[in-house]
Amino acid sequence: MWFRRSLINADLRKGDVYVAEGLVSLHTIENRNKATVSYHAHVQEQHFKLSKTVFDAFIDGDPYAIYYAPHSKTPLSAEWLRADD
Repeated sequence: MWFRRSLINADLRKGDVYVAEGLVSLHTIENRNKATVSYHAHVQEQHFKLSKTVFDAFIDGDPYAIYYAPHSKTPLSAEWLRADD
C-alpha cells in the first residue's frame, strides 16, 4: 500500500501525463477460488488495471489513446480513435 501511495505522490509532484495509442486488448483474471475478478487492458507496451465500469466502456480490439499518470500507471482519460466511415 505504501509503495502505491509513493507512486501516486510522484505523479502528483511531477504532473506528467503520458499517452499510449493503439489497439486495446482486454482481459480478465480470476483469483484461485474465483471469488474475485480483476480487469485489465493492454495498449502498446502498457498494462492497466481497470475497474469493471471502465473495462466495460472499452471495445476490445478498437484503437484508443489512453492518457495516464506514468509512475502509478493510473488511467486518467481515454479517447476512441475509430475513424468515421
